[in-house]
Parts: sequence; C-alpha cells; structure tokens
Amino acid sequence: MSYQGQSIHLLHESDGAKRRIAQKRGIHSLDSTTNFDPLEIPSGTSYLAVEKSDPPHLVAESGHEASGVFILETVWENQSPQLLMLIPKGRCSRVNGEPAPPVALLKEKDEVAFDTSSVHVAHVTIFNRPRIGSPPDKAIGKQCPICRVSVDRKSTVYLCPRCDVPLHCEGEGKGQDRLECARICSTCPICTTPITMQAGYSYLPGP
Repeated sequence: MSYQGQSIHLLHESDGAKRRIAQKRGIHSLDSTTNFDPLEIPSGTSYLAVEKSDPPHLVAESGHEASGVFILETVWENQSPQLLMLIPKGRCSRVNGEPAPPVALLKEKDEVAFDTSSVHVAHVTIFNRPRIGSPPDKAIGKQCPICRVSVDRKSTVYLCPRCDVPLHCEGEGKGQDRLECARICSTCPICTTPITMQAGYSYLPGP
C-alpha cells in the first residue's frame, strides 16, 4: 500500500558523500545538512545493492543475483512507517551497533551498518509531505471527524498520510469562520498518526 504523505529515507553517511554534496552545492565547509546522501525507499518491495566502491543504491531484481541484495519493504507499525529488511545469505548487518537478525524491522532513528563495517552506514528517517489543499473526489461529502461538518469542494483539507481521512485546514484566507481542525490536533483522530504541517525530515542525525 502507498502512503503519499510519508516515505522512509535512508541517509547514507560517508566522507565521499560529504564531498560530493559539498561540490554540488558549491560550498567548502560541511554542516549537518551536508553529511548524507538521501535514498528514498518506495512503497512495495525494493532491492538494495551495497558494494564497497559505491554508495547503497536501489536496483532492479533481475539486474543482480538475489544472494547479494538486501530486500526492503515499507510496513506500518504503531502509526509510523518502518522498514522491513531481509539480509541475504553471506551478508550481514549491524543495527545500532548490534548484529541484526536475518529479518530486521528498522524504525526511525535506527543506524544501519552494512556488512558490519564503517564503510557504509545509513540512518533511517521519515520524509513528510503534507497534503493540504482542495479535497480529492473521494473525500467530498465525508464528515471531518473533529467538527462533524461535511467536506465540500470549497473546503481546504489536510489528508492523513495513513488513513486519508480529511480534516479541515482552511487558513486565514477563509476568514473568521474558517475551520482549522487539523491545527488543533497533534494526531489523526482515526488512526493516531502524527499530524505534520511542514515538509521535510522528522529526524536528522547529528554531525
């Protein structure tokens, strides 16, 4: 299942990644925003190739032998996306400094070292893309679970990234009678997924 409002990213950490990003941005000093190469993990099953000479990257299943590729799949657990990782035979990994089992469930803020080395280290984080705007057709006529007012085509809504429930989020342009249901809640009243209004990572590891 695809959740358009959130996706898991792996932030790959290496000196080479720092140098490449710095060169692309035309800067000479590095801070916490230039330390990582981000890799978005799409919904469904993904195949991650980890080689000494290159940063971890996604590949087509048919392009590599299954024995050398890490298999990844986004799953939902406790209202947040997590990453299921299957470690192929002959490979290994450490999660937060501890040896990982053949099947590991990674959550936000986990640190993953592939093949137990410091060559390729990645941090698990979530990228939020708030969906705020005109309601999609499937939301027309549905009741906002906060105010119980039905959503119409003139409404501005926030869509929960997990359950797609619409919550009014009308803003100052709607005047004094605007409905700001999404802004008075910290979590979705249906599935308790955290409500996030700004696009970006919910976690960035320190330098």
